[in-house]
Amino acid sequence: MGFEKINGEEWFREELYTDVAQSVKVKSKLVEDQSTLDGKKLQDIVIIDTERYGKVLILDGIFQTTEKDEIFYHEPLVHFPMFSHPNPKKVLIIGGGDGGIMREVLKHNIEHVDLVDIDGKVIEYIKKFMPTLPETAFEDPRAHVHVEDGFKFVARCVNENIKYDVVIVDSPDPVGPAVSLFSREFYLDIKRILADNGIVVRQTGSIVLQSDEMPSNFRHMKEIFSDVTVFTTDVPTYQGGIFSFVAGSNKVGIFNKDLEELKKRYAESGIKTKYYSPENHLASMKLPKFAQDNLTQYSYGEELIIDMAGCNQDTIKSEKKWREFVVKLCDDVLKMKRYGETIVEDFGFAKSRTAGFSIVQLIETSSIVAHVANYWGYVCLDIFTCAPFDPKATIKFTKEFFEAEKIKALYVKRGEFLTEEIQMINLPKN
Repeated sequence: MGFEKINGEEWFREELYTDVAQSVKVKSKLVEDQSTLDGKKLQDIVIIDTERYGKVLILDGIFQTTEKDEIFYHEPLVHFPMFSHPNPKKVLIIGGGDGGIMREVLKHNIEHVDLVDIDGKVIEYIKKFMPTLPETAFEDPRAHVHVEDGFKFVARCVNENIKYDVVIVDSPDPVGPAVSLFSREFYLDIKRILADNGIVVRQTGSIVLQSDEMPSNFRHMKEIFSDVTVFTTDVPTYQGGIFSFVAGSNKVGIFNKDLEELKKRYAESGIKTKYYSPENHLASMKLPKFAQDNLTQYSYGEELIIDMAGCNQDTIKSEKKWREFVVKLCDDVLKMKRYGETIVEDFGFAKSRTAGFSIVQLIETSSIVAHVANYWGYVCLDIFTCAPFDPKATIKFTKEFFEAEKIKALYVKRGEFLTEEIQMINLPKN
């Protein structure tokens, strides 16, 4: 990742993923620096000039924006929420140090915009080397720039009861300093600072190469906001094709807009855009079928509950065999890393309950738990993971390992949407 020589020419190679990369030939290197925070490295900053994309901002080796295709990102991320809101006057931008988001926000008839970016160096380099992105945004009297942590800024707004009509989270992917901007605490604070009809919107990655990011953030916001929707765009320099955004609001129905209404507001605003249009606004909400399906099928984890009878007595009464089972299950079947030693405790003998060994193993996504009833030759096994696995292969391996005569299995997806305050399934009536 970074600068490399190809046939005597300098290129910049982006390796956002372990198995996919893209490179762009460098015409000239304008910035190669590192920013710090409290004496520690914050991020690497690179700005290059290229033939194909013009000047390119790169943070920590990842393409952030280019002069050529920035409108594909900045215009929809701004004008979708701004034209969805009935009359936005006060806007908060988290991130967005390149100024492109603020430039588009200031095209609207707003009164105040706060831009909060953790890295002041990015802002200064953009002003000097890529001034066509912000244009005059940083000099606009309505614009107020804060160089600080966006998570802490929002928390302070909660304490001071400051409200915004639109909040735009223009953050990188959830790594490094941006991790806190994807937390539940952050979303809850955003909910508290939204005014009536308030809208929050954020980027949520490629629906192809980051297939979990959009559904997980949609799910996250759905649990907090009254109305949540997804819209998309296409940014040529962002790997993975169609790029997604998730928007949420405390106002139900705020994203349900008629084309004629959008056309009227767009025309009356006098705003000039190159990518965004009222037609594009509505079309961007029409997701490919697989992406739409992911919104309803996404869950937090998978659980396999297995009961076995007629098991080999020597196997289920052997601590050594239980440890062997756990290792083989994790390494060969689930293919998940074990954390810590396998806990195996013997609770003795009883006829009417599970009383032999109890087994607990933490794994990289959750846990494996088992209980043994020696008297009955019975095993109760529970495998819970937050990563996909093959339940049929797991059942087959488990049955064969314990030489079980009978087996009953229940496969459950955990964390699906709950529509009632209390739901009871198969519980006794009394």
